[in-house]
Amino acid sequence: MSQKLREEGNAFFKTRRYKEAIAKFGEAATKAETDEDKRLALNNRAAALIMARQPKRALADAQQATDLGLMKAGLRVARALAHLGNFRDAKFILEGLSGEAAFAEEAQKERAAIDEVISGIEKVEDRVSHSDFSQALSMLDKLSGTSMFADKVVAMRTNVLVALGKQDEALDFAKEAAAETETPEARFAHATALMATGAFDQAVPILSALCESNSDNEVYSVELQQARNAGALKSEGNDAFKSRNFDKALDKYNQILGLFPDHPVILSNKAAALAQRGSQSDLEDAVMICTRVLDKSAGQFKARARRANCLLRLNRAAEAVNDFKKLSAEYPSNASFSEGLAEAQKALMKERGIDTSMVTTPGVTHIGSTSEFKSILNSAHDKTLIAVDFSASWCGPCRMIGPVFEAMSTKHPTVRFLKVDVDECDELAGEYRVQGVPAFKFFKGGRQVDEFSGASEQMLRQKIESLEFKLPA
Repeated sequence: MSQKLREEGNAFFKTRRYKEAIAKFGEAATKAETDEDKRLALNNRAAALIMARQPKRALADAQQATDLGLMKAGLRVARALAHLGNFRDAKFILEGLSGEAAFAEEAQKERAAIDEVISGIEKVEDRVSHSDFSQALSMLDKLSGTSMFADKVVAMRTNVLVALGKQDEALDFAKEAAAETETPEARFAHATALMATGAFDQAVPILSALCESNSDNEVYSVELQQARNAGALKSEGNDAFKSRNFDKALDKYNQILGLFPDHPVILSNKAAALAQRGSQSDLEDAVMICTRVLDKSAGQFKARARRANCLLRLNRAAEAVNDFKKLSAEYPSNASFSEGLAEAQKALMKERGIDTSMVTTPGVTHIGSTSEFKSILNSAHDKTLIAVDFSASWCGPCRMIGPVFEAMSTKHPTVRFLKVDVDECDELAGEYRVQGVPAFKFFKGGRQVDEFSGASEQMLRQKIESLEFKLPA
């Protein structure tokens, strides 16, 4: 029974279904009738746990397998220790295994990998010192295969992700590391990541506990005081914002920025308060602040949304359209972004002297004949862009790009979207010299103005966005 369960676990392991593999190996260990079966199951589960980013549990399993007489499990012990950052003990175990012919080669490979991590950490520190955070993150990703939760790796990866504006990713990683290792360094990284996302109050109990157990660590004490101050100021600022006392809210947010000058969440909050206060200069300042946030952290959707609304109020419709398009593409279910996009597009049309009656009904019209196509082409407003997808039901790339074309019809209300099946309308396809599918052709004022072939979403977006408000020659 135990052997069969191990075989099932091995099958899951080979297909990288580590959660199922862990369960099967655990069941095999529980139902093992001999020490041999149990230690093999525990050793296998240790391997799966390492792959599932649970080195602490893996270490316990591997040590138990070793205690039951499985010398090979020492390799798993060493690997788990390395992932937890205990390089000294890992290398000591591997040195002992190097003297055993059966394990010498693998033990030497593990030692070389650990030496590479130690050297890699020094190289990452050099990249960080030169503010080359993208390269540092790439190097840290390579190190994670041998040492995912070493204290230095955890601290550096958290700080690098924050520096790159990936606060949420930093928080997820640091939280996982702190739960797995429970070391002061990992818990401090968790607190740091919480503060980077603006969750100062959640960082306070972690830092308080660290101060209690490490009373001589001044860094923990300073960070605790700053977290308390920032948390109180943020609460006061948010309360003032809710009561529409925007001057007070701005004062509180500015005090936090005195502690954390480039904090994206607080900068975004400041922009929101400026936008609500609403003078011309306030709106311009809000745009600059949001741009500052987005330059460092493009994923801050609140900053992008606030900038888009301010741009619209400043009559900078083209810029507002770009922001709302990005928001609508990333958050298609958010009605406020779709509504904002429609409003910005109408403002842009008005700004460029285009009749708003050009706005079309969202969706793609499926063309059934040449006469239907010509009728639509000839009756359209001369400034209306008509985008045509020539495709075929048997074409794989056509099926891939089709949903993208359909989705774009809801984002561009001034564009008419048509779809032509080249097999059903072969005469029309021949007239417009369609030689391969998918092929996209664009019309304005009754004549073709552009085209391209292939299932490139990027090219399709680029063509529509560049032609949508371009006046016909």
